[in-house]
Amino acid sequence: MARELAALPMTAIVTGNPYATRAAREASSTIPIVVALDYETDPVASGWIASIARPGGNLTGLFLMAYGPDQPDAYRRAGSHYVGRILQGARPADLPVQRPDKFRLVINGKTAKRLKVAVPQPLMLQADQVLQ
Repeated sequence: MARELAALPMTAIVTGNPYATRAAREASSTIPIVVALDYETDPVASGWIASIARPGGNLTGLFLMAYGPDQPDAYRRAGSHYVGRILQGARPADLPVQRPDKFRLVINGKTAKRLKVAVPQPLMLQADQVLQ
C-alpha cells in the first residue's frame, strides 16, 4: 500500500508509527516523510537519519519521550473483550466504548543525550521504560 501511496502525486507523507515509517521509507526516497509519533525507534541508530540536528534524506519528525495509553493493553482488550464478544454474537452497537485505564511513560534516553537534553532524575524514575 505504501508503494501505491508513493506513486500518487503528493507533497508529503505523515506516519504515526515505526511500521508505517519503515514502509514509507521503503516506498520512496524522495517524498518528504514526517513522523508524527514514534517513541520506539532511535532514528540515528536505525540508519533512518544521519543526525538529530541534520537528518539529511527525506525523513524528519517527532521521536524523545511519550506518555500515553498502553498500546499492547489496548489491543489485548480490543481482541479479548470486543472481538471475543462479537464472535459470540454480540452487536457492536450494544458494546459500550471504553477509555484506556493503563498509561505508560517511555523516555528515549539515547536521543535525549544526543540532543543534550537533561531529563530530570525524578522523571526517569517514574518512566515505565527508558530506551538506552
